[in-house]
Amino acid sequence: MVNNKKWRMMLNDNLHLYRMGAISLSTLGEKLKFYREQRGLSIEELSLKARIGKTTLENYEQNKQIPTQQTILKLSTVLDVAASVFLESVEKK
Repeated sequence: MVNNKKWRMMLNDNLHLYRMGAISLSTLGEKLKFYREQRGLSIEELSLKARIGKTTLENYEQNKQIPTQQTILKLSTVLDVAASVFLESVEKK
């Protein structure tokens, strides 16, 4: 796990870059991977916390599979992100 102070600084920096349009997260898979990594979680750790199969999570991140609304709610709870973040389309230019 990442040091809590360093994690918060890294998260704030990356969220700032995302909001400014320097980081583009256009797919649900990209967003899922971004927030998972920002929380310092591996696929295995998120899989255990959300009770979702590791291969399924990998498929979500690679946009090979689309999660159900219930699964999006589980992931958003574990990652401490509003579920709507995963459903918004990002069109920053």
